[in-house]
Amino acid sequence: MSWQISDEVLGGSPSSVTISGSEYAYRALAASYGQLGRIDEARAAVAEMLRIDPDLTLEKVKGEDLRVNPNFDPDFIERQIDGLRKAGLPE
Repeated sequence: MSWQISDEVLGGSPSSVTISGSEYAYRALAASYGQLGRIDEARAAVAEMLRIDPDLTLEKVKGEDLRVNPNFDPDFIERQIDGLRKAGLPE
């Protein structure tokens, strides 16, 4: 299975997205924006992630993904981590 995201999927700007305060929703946005090179939006999503969970790190995200579902596609996890790294989430 392939994991890709495009500008068309994300729409115009973060202000056009309503999120319920879930760190996981911001995680998806930050990783997607990071992969698209939309660093300002990615960093804004990371700021919200860290507001919700100040101790969040790339290591913690990767561990949670594997713990929650050990069958996650490793390629998906690595792309998510890469996007979050580009977005500025601490190691």
